[in-house]
Parts: sequence; C-alpha cells; structure tokens
Amino acid sequence: MLQYASYGGLALALCELGLTLRGEIQYIWSNGRRFRLVRFLYLFSRYFALVAHIANCCLATIVVHHPAVKLCHYSLVYRAVVAFTMLGVLDVILMVRVYALYNQPISMAIFFVFLLVGKVVSAAVATYQGFPHLRFSPSCLVISKSQPATAFFAGGELVLQLVILGLTLSRHISAARGGWSTPLVSLVSRQGSIVFAAITGSPLVAYAF
Repeated sequence: MLQYASYGGLALALCELGLTLRGEIQYIWSNGRRFRLVRFLYLFSRYFALVAHIANCCLATIVVHHPAVKLCHYSLVYRAVVAFTMLGVLDVILMVRVYALYNQPISMAIFFVFLLVGKVVSAAVATYQGFPHLRFSPSCLVISKSQPATAFFAGGELVLQLVILGLTLSRHISAARGGWSTPLVSLVSRQGSIVFAAITGSPLVAYAF
C-alpha cells in the first residue's frame, strides 16, 4: 500500500505539472519579473514537492523490499519533514496574503511568526517524545494507538488556519461595509475559505476511511 500510494502521489504531481506548465511560463518565467518572496515560495513548493515525491517512491520501494524497523523510522521521519515543509510554505503564502490585505503592519508579521514557530516547536517536541514508542506493521504503516505528535500538529495547524481565515473574512466584511471592496479582496477571501476547508477536511476524510 505504501509503495502504491507513493507512485500515485508522483503521478498526480506530474499531471498537475503538465496541466499548469503553460501558466507558469507565462506568469512566473516571462516578462522579466523580479525574484520576489511569493515567486520563490511558489517555485519552491512546486519543485520541492516533485523532488519529494520521487524520493518518496524510491524510499517506499526500498522499505517494501527490505522491511526493517530502522527503515520504517527513517521513512516516517522523511514524510514528516516533507509534510512540515509543504504545509509551512502554504502557511507562509497565506499569511503573506493576509499581511498585504492589512497594509503590512509589523505587529501582524510578528504575530504570524509567533504562531508558526509555536506550531512547529510543539509538534516537534511531541514527535521527539513519542517517536521511541511507535510500532509499525510489516508494510511500515504506523499502528500505535496513541500518536500525540499528530494531535499537536493537527491542533496547531487548525489554530493557525482559523486565525488566517478569521482575519481574511474580517477584512472582507469591513471592506464590503466600507464600500471599498475589490475583486482581489473577494478572491483572497474565497480562496482562503477553500484552503481552510481542504486542510481541515482532509484529516476527517482520511480518518473516516
């Protein structure tokens, strides 16, 4: 199962790359645009994910053919680091959007950094404490009943997404009431709601299955 899931993820990543490559060339690589933060975050998340999928396929193949507890631990650590990195990049992109909506106050930047660091540190500490007690199936799937690291990670991400969504909708409402709402503000609010639903809904769907 682990190996098939890895290959499936790589196939989806390659399909997404092929479908959006024309837009990337037009909006990212053309017109001599400067190398800004959001552009860097986009390219990093796009190609880091592709490299991570390839490496995950190789690691899953090794684990399936040579199962061992150490390899299961290494595989889990690798997937955790990738998940932390990709969600971290997504969080930063969403925070930058909200930061721009509020005219870039330094207090909001500090607040966002505090939330992001708090989420990472709490999940990392819980992972370090619970790591020695993990048990794996022959296919390297975690079968331990208690996984506090997952709860800390999910809880921290939920709090962060709630704050981002709340600030985004608050700005959207104030703009609508003040008569200065623009299509950009509406777009950011709509996309922020979709991202929140996707991030919070995915664990519930996975748990149901």
